[in-house]
Amino acid sequence: MSGSAWDRITIRGTQIVGTMLRKLRAPGFIKDVEIQDETSGHSISVKSTALFTIVTVNGRDFFFHRLSGRFDGTGSGCS
Repeated sequence: MSGSAWDRITIRGTQIVGTMLRKLRAPGFIKDVEIQDETSGHSISVKSTALFTIVTVNGRDFFFHRLSGRFDGTGSGCS
């Protein structure tokens, strides 16, 4: 198989699994990351703890339950 044919098969498989997970209402996965957007000047970070995924935008924390993905509240970014 050529590289492009294999890429299409891989993408299609990922799409099928992603659709099934979405129908099951499973939360998505995201890696810890820190982003400095030079265009807008925004500072964004994502980190996971045992209980929450925390998205921080310009110092404001947004908490999401790790397993359900439901929004739980905000904080001031004091960590």
